[in-house]
Amino acid sequence: MPDTSKRFIALAVVGLCGFGAWKLGTAALDWVSTDERAGVEHFENQVWIDRMPEDERDMIGHLVFVNSRDGRAGAVGRSSMWRHFVEIFLWNREGNQVRVYLPQERVRAEFKVRTWECEGEAPEPFTLCLEMTRGNRAAHFYSREEWVVRPHAEPDAQVAEVTGEYPALAGVYDQAVTGAGNSLKMGADASLEGYADAGDGWPLASLED
Repeated sequence: MPDTSKRFIALAVVGLCGFGAWKLGTAALDWVSTDERAGVEHFENQVWIDRMPEDERDMIGHLVFVNSRDGRAGAVGRSSMWRHFVEIFLWNREGNQVRVYLPQERVRAEFKVRTWECEGEAPEPFTLCLEMTRGNRAAHFYSREEWVVRPHAEPDAQVAEVTGEYPALAGVYDQAVTGAGNSLKMGADASLEGYADAGDGWPLASLED
């Protein structure tokens, strides 16, 4: 994998550490989890991107839905190594139906989501696929099994592990962690009342296929 790709994935993963200590809640039904039955087994606490960057200035879409003991928040945006556009949102899920709340615009929208293992089907090096649909519109993202936000990893330890050979970027990661962490703390106490329905709109416009 090119160094630029590694650096971007490191930035995406480490930035999410600031959301706090994750607590994955899984419920089993016989030997098959309810998430697996709903087709969303890899949905939460997974780093998703729309493609691999071609170089350090290539802007690509990224998405994560974080399930934390402090609540549920996420981040969506487009980034390169040098420029970042990120929006924080709140969310909840029932089965494969996800409702997203965007505090900046004060709108909410529902999506149908599906994840599946897709090695060989997806472009290399991806092994997981995510499809988000709303009406007749869709967005697709890709990931790998190891691109997760681990529930019990300390932020500093994950920074060290992910950055590895890129210590000069640690300061950038630290700023991303701080900003993301503050957003989740604010979102944990935020009311989900008073959000207008997005109607036929696609609130994640920058990520639409």
